[in-house]
Amino acid sequence: MDNNQFHNEHTQKFQRKVQQMDRHTRYLLHERDNGKGRRKVVSFDERYMQSSSTTIEDLITARKMHIALNRALSELTAEEDEIITECFFEGTKVNYTKLAKKHGISRQAYCQRKKKILKKLKSLVISYYEEF
Repeated sequence: MDNNQFHNEHTQKFQRKVQQMDRHTRYLLHERDNGKGRRKVVSFDERYMQSSSTTIEDLITARKMHIALNRALSELTAEEDEIITECFFEGTKVNYTKLAKKHGISRQAYCQRKKKILKKLKSLVISYYEEF
C-alpha cells in the first residue's frame, strides 16, 4: 500500500468517525432541548479542526470532551445553569458582587456555589467522557 492510499484510507475513516460523532452530538443536544428546554449549547470550534498541528487523536479527544461537556451541562439545575452561564457564557467581564446581589446572596456564597457547580461539572464530564 503506497503512502497516498494509506493517507486516503485513514482520512475516510476519520471523516466517518467525525460524522458519527456529529450525529451523536445532535442526538444529545436534541435530548437536552426536549428535557429541560434550555437553549445554550457549547459549540465545537471548527477552527480547531483546521489547525495543521492537530492530530486525528487530538480531534477525536476534543470531540469526545465536547460531547461530554454538553451532556454534563444538561444535568445542571436551572439555578446552576444560570450561574455557569453568567460566569462563562455571556462574554462579559464577571462582577461577582453584582451577580451575588442579583441572586440575593453574598459574594462569598456565590463564589462557593460556582466552585461547587464546577466540581459537579468536572465529575460529570469525567464520567461521560469515560463512557466513550
